[in-house]
Amino acid sequence: MQINGRRLDVLVSRAASDTGVPAELLYAMVEAASGGEAEHVGATGELGLLQLAPSAFPGCPATELLDPANNLCWGARMLLDLARVFRREEESVRWRCALAAFHSGLGYVVQAQALAVARGQDAHEWRVLRALLPEARHYRDGCWSRLDPVATLNYVETVWQRYHARRPMGTLPGGAAVVAC
Repeated sequence: MQINGRRLDVLVSRAASDTGVPAELLYAMVEAASGGEAEHVGATGELGLLQLAPSAFPGCPATELLDPANNLCWGARMLLDLARVFRREEESVRWRCALAAFHSGLGYVVQAQALAVARGQDAHEWRVLRALLPEARHYRDGCWSRLDPVATLNYVETVWQRYHARRPMGTLPGGAAVVAC
C-alpha cells in the first residue's frame, strides 16, 4: 500500500523534528528503500518504509514495524544513534557512514575504518571507506559474514544523491537533536 503523500509529509516532519535527522534525508531513505510502500517487505525480511530489520527490534511484532509512524520514528532514531557513533567525522562522512551502517550493520563500517588505519589510509575519508567496505567482514551469529558491497554502496549513494536533490542549497545534515518519538 502506497502511503498518502500528505500523511508521509506529516510523519516525516514529526520524525525529523523529534530526532533532528533532516526531513530531506528521511524522504531520500524512504524513496530508496521502499518507494513509499508502507507495507513493503524486502527480500531478506526488512519491513516498511525504511526497511527496518526485525532482528534490530527483538520482540517487536511485525505489525508494529510496518506501522508507518513507528517505522519512520524508530528508523530515524536508529540513524541518529548511528550518526552519533561517527560524531567525530566531518558531516557528510558521518551521515554516509551512518547510512552504510543502517543498511548493512555497524560492524562493517567499523571494520572498514580499522582496515584503513591498518593500511595507513585516512579512515575519515568517505572515498577510502567506500573502497574498503567490500573487504569488511563482521562476526555475526557465530560466523564471519560479508556484506553485499554493491547493495550497500548503491543504497548509500542513491540516498545521498536524493538527499542532495531535496535539501536546501548550501546545507548539510546535522545539528542538535531532541529525541522524543
